[in-house]
Amino acid sequence: AVDSDGRGGVTPAKLTRCLRAAGVRPDPAEVRRLVSKYDTDADGVLNRAEFARMYGELVAGQDCAAPAGTHGYMAPEQYLGASLQGRHTDIYQLGVTLFKLLTGRLPLEPPKEDELGPGRVRLGPA
Repeated sequence: AVDSDGRGGVTPAKLTRCLRAAGVRPDPAEVRRLVSKYDTDADGVLNRAEFARMYGELVAGQDCAAPAGTHGYMAPEQYLGASLQGRHTDIYQLGVTLFKLLTGRLPLEPPKEDELGPGRVRLGPA
């Protein structure tokens, strides 16, 4: 829990521990920046409302910035950073799954992590 001591606030140290538990290695300066940005009463601690606002904005930003789907099964436009997700991407992913079941391979070679981003992805036959 973020507020493990039950005092109703999240200090920079608690936020750092929480992010590390989630697998993120936060930069201490970034943690201080987040706390100062959302700490509206300037007491150096995020209360529940401040934390909720920070969390909501971080999740919304993550949803826009990161493609959602299983690597190798996502529609090509999702790798390009397009936020167009819906039935058409679901149908594409179902098609990839069926293709893999029938052939034992993916229809396209998924891009490597360092190739992701607008204008950088080159998808070719697997």
